[in-house]
Formats: sequence, structure tokens, C-alpha cells
Amino acid sequence: MNPVYRILLFVIFAIVMALYDYLRYKRFIRTKEYAAVMLAGLVGGVYGGLNDIVTGTISPEYFIYGKDIPVDIFTLFSAVKVGLIAGISGGCVLGIILIYIRGTWFPQCSMLRTISQFWKPIACGILFSLVFALCFNRFDSFNLLEYTEAFLNPDQQHGFITVWWEHTGVYTGALAGSVWAVLSLRK
Repeated sequence: MNPVYRILLFVIFAIVMALYDYLRYKRFIRTKEYAAVMLAGLVGGVYGGLNDIVTGTISPEYFIYGKDIPVDIFTLFSAVKVGLIAGISGGCVLGIILIYIRGTWFPQCSMLRTISQFWKPIACGILFSLVFALCFNRFDSFNLLEYTEAFLNPDQQHGFITVWWEHTGVYTGALAGSVWAVLSLRK
């Protein structure tokens, strides 16, 4: 499914749920939750877009061959669009999980305190992305060199693998930061 449609479906779902709450309770009862999820998506989208500005300059080939952006239309903007959409999706999902856990396990925790934890997945994503890109870019665990040797020169292959590891670090760091954020809600 087109990523733009996923985001649109999420917005439609949030509107339908808000209307359901209004019809059921005669008022909007989860406004803060919906706003927090939208904020998480916005933060994730900004981070994803900025991240792909950097990685798009390191390896345009990663986006052309790894993300299927046609070579004749590849621009840095197309890489940023990929990052923006992925970041919005990821931010919304992590926001939903964090807010659900807050409401289920830690109902005494304020929404403001929950939102104040949003920086942790971003910070860990940045840290892990740097560590993974710098420390693991010589490892080819998934035979990407073999896959790319027919159409990339060695420098392009190195950039491709570096960006692949950088993105792996972002996702791993966001997950670790989310766990950290959830554990921080307990205090």
C-alpha cells in the first residue's frame, strides 16, 4: 500500500475514533491522546526527512536500488519524501504504543510527562545510527555486496552498506529508546 495512503488511513481512523468517543460520551475524551500521536508522527517525520537528507547525499544508490526510486527521477527531495513518510509512520506507531502503555499500565502518569519522553527514541536513533554506520559498515551480513556488484562500483557499494547500517541503527535505536521511555514512565 502506498505510504501516503497509510498516513491518510491513520488520520481517518483517528477522526472516526474521535467521533465515536463524541457520540458515545457526548464529548471528546481522548483529544490529548490523538494530539500526542499526531505530535509523535510530526517529530518522527521531521527526523526521518532530515536523516534522509544526510543519507541521500552519502548514497543516492541506496534510495535508487534499495527504495526503488527510479534513477531518472531521483533527487534529494525524493529521498527526503521517503524519510518523511517512514518517519511519520514510525513516529505514530511508537506514539500509539507509548500512549497505550501509559494508559494501561501507568494511568497516573500525566500526558505531558508521556510526551516529554518522545525525545528518547529520537536520541537513541541518532546514537545507534552513528554507531552502526561507523562500526559495522565493513560487515555485509546480508550479502549486499554480492547483490550490488553488478551495478555499483566499490565506492558506491561502501556508501550503500553504510547507509543500510545507518538505517538499521535508526530503527534499532528507536526501539531501544521506546523501551527506555516506557521504563521512565514507571518512576
